Amino acid sequence: MSLTLTMGICIGVGILDPETYLVSTGVFATFLVAQLTVLIRGQRIACGCFGQSEEPIGIETIGIAAVFFVFSLFLFIYESR
Repeated sequence: MSLTLTMGICIGVGILDPETYLVSTGVFATFLVAQLTVLIRGQRIACGCFGQSEEPIGIETIGIAAVFFVFSLFLFIYESR
């Protein structure tokens, strides 16, 4: 929780932009791989996305993680130039 809060504050305030985007890209990549692993194994686990969601991991939650990953990667590449 503290890592995501720190990333949000850094992005909101505009400090450490490339570094924060790199860390957030790594976090979203981890979420994406973890959700894909659960889906491939056929497990039924609540995502817990955005708090206490009871929605199971599926195509929708993987899509959300993928969009955030791509957006974060784009921001990292753009800010690193």
